[in-house]
Amino acid sequence: MPLETVVEERYAAAARRTQDALCCPVDYDPHFLEIIPQEVIERDYGCGDPSRWVQKGDTVLYLGSGTGKICFIAAQVVGPKGRVIGVDMTDEMLDEIFRVLRLGGRAVISDIVSDEPVPEEMQCDLALWSGCISGALTETAFLEAFERAGFHGIELVKRDEQPWRTVQGIEFRSLTVRAFKGKPGPCFERKRAVIYKGPFREVVDDDGHRLRRGDRRAWRSARHPGGAVENRRREAAGLAGDAADRRRDRLAGLSRPPTRGTMN
Repeated sequence: MPLETVVEERYAAAARRTQDALCCPVDYDPHFLEIIPQEVIERDYGCGDPSRWVQKGDTVLYLGSGTGKICFIAAQVVGPKGRVIGVDMTDEMLDEIFRVLRLGGRAVISDIVSDEPVPEEMQCDLALWSGCISGALTETAFLEAFERAGFHGIELVKRDEQPWRTVQGIEFRSLTVRAFKGKPGPCFERKRAVIYKGPFREVVDDDGHRLRRGDRRAWRSARHPGGAVENRRREAAGLAGDAADRRRDRLAGLSRPPTRGTMN
């Protein structure tokens, strides 16, 4: 039987009758669950809660929506000025997400990952496949998939300390990643110099800029990893211009010398 058919049939059966062990349990904000039909709550088989990173007014495309619990929650968060679109299982989801995102749009994805590669004999087990086990990427491969799709500002926002399941010594846990569709083309000249203060000897950003601890360097970058749309949101929040830059620099361990000239 084809793998896709096995997965579809197992989840179709779970839609008719609750299966507690189909995927890892997720704690949702109970406030948002009050208006959701009980049958939807009982038959939710997600592996994380990306709705925690949804904001008021967002347009949300939720892929792999299942019975729609996250869509119900996200709709309450975005409010009347936002939109929520739920789409069930689709191929090459990361590439599709990147394609449809606006410049500055962000993706938040939860999935089951493993701490080491899944061996071939487990990959051939259809029951483990449909149970979110055999098809799991390693944590590193999951993050690399975002890079290959073209995302920037990739951030691991939630990693369960305890594994959901351990099979043949391999740990499987939920991982949630946030990433942005960044600006295209070359970086902007910021016309200022910065010093990376540490604690690491050297850091490299997503555009390949290398900063060594203590070195004074010209600062060339996008205005923000999220691009133009994200910048407008930051401006509305009072974080625009120098204030926003300085706040981000503090988080990154950067300091600025008094001069605002460029350096070669």
